[in-house]
Amino acid sequence: MSEIKPADLIDQSPNSRVKNALNKAMSIYLTRLKTQMIVEGLEASFQMHLAGLLRDELELLTIARDERFIVELEKNMGDEKKNYVDISIEFYGKDKPCKQYLIELKFKKASQTAGNKNVINSFIDIYKLEQLAIHNEKIEICYFIFLTDYERYTKETDKGTRKEFTMHNGAKIQANKIYTDESNTAKNSLKKCGNKNGLEFSNNYQIEYKKIEAHDKSYWFFLLEIKNKA
Repeated sequence: MSEIKPADLIDQSPNSRVKNALNKAMSIYLTRLKTQMIVEGLEASFQMHLAGLLRDELELLTIARDERFIVELEKNMGDEKKNYVDISIEFYGKDKPCKQYLIELKFKKASQTAGNKNVINSFIDIYKLEQLAIHNEKIEICYFIFLTDYERYTKETDKGTRKEFTMHNGAKIQANKIYTDESNTAKNSLKKCGNKNGLEFSNNYQIEYKKIEAHDKSYWFFLLEIKNKA
């Protein structure tokens, strides 16, 4: 008599459910972009679509009557100082402290020519998420997503701002290294975010792009999981 195998059940941990929901939501969004079910829009459109898909996926992954996921846009994570994050997910379970997950998005097009500034601002977002994750006990995991139709972002360069702020395919963001640049763009952006001397990360990250072939163009994206432990 053959052995009866156990049924496949989902991982019940909130961390796994949020990660699975985000991966599924991104797959749906990119597939709809490919099939033209949704029209390529601005970054705000990407944010709105992904948040809606996340709500739907997390509702399906709610497995108890006394728990819930709450998805919010433009969540202020500061007190007196404004510190907005694109998407916040909060998980509430019976007799359990709230768990929070933060997501920052970038959707940069070839028509947006400020490539150096976009790379610097991406580094600033990753740094901001890491600082929030390390210093806020409620935050479990943060994610950063970069989507573009401009292949140049994926290519390595040996000069300029993108040599210092490395965001090409295979690039590594290194812990305990000061990321800065002498360009006015870098100086102004770093000063504006309160880190005029540069950005120093507590963890290592590796950038690995994936490619999507749409009807008449290509897209590339990467997703980073931002750690909450230094």
